[in-house]
Amino acid sequence: MQKNIDYFLTKGPMAVLENINKIQNKVVKILDDTLNIDLKSCVSHTDFTPAADFYENDTTFHIELDLPGMHIKDIDITLNHDRLVVLGLRKSPHKPVSEEELEEEPSDRYIEKDIDYGSFERIFCLPAEVDESKIKASYHNGVLNITVPKVKESKLKKIKIETESK
Repeated sequence: MQKNIDYFLTKGPMAVLENINKIQNKVVKILDDTLNIDLKSCVSHTDFTPAADFYENDTTFHIELDLPGMHIKDIDITLNHDRLVVLGLRKSPHKPVSEEELEEEPSDRYIEKDIDYGSFERIFCLPAEVDESKIKASYHNGVLNITVPKVKESKLKKIKIETESK
């Protein structure tokens, strides 16, 4: 018990949060196995949620995501009916630490850790029909910009009612 307390005191609050995440994953696995249901598909396994702006004008939806430090090859955008899905992976520039290394005294320790690394998923529900063939995405200075043109609304057309002739 004292070893665990010393571990948390030396590693700081990030160690506590990492262990909470491990416990959550174990609980989901136990429930999956015991109840024979797929809770994993209901629980988001993303490591962070990037900030995003989602707005529209008369002709287009615009989505901007803050993704500094990411490479285009690590971002995936798909359209599934009325949902635009952005998946990605921001890789840490630091070497991953194994469980064994955690128990040893590491040479480098975070003093402050604000940058999120790992996988993410953002889903944007599009409230109108869109022109799938004209969706465009660009990435510049750490900002992913997606433009999704709306389908032009059809004009109201008056339908003449014909009468049956006998």
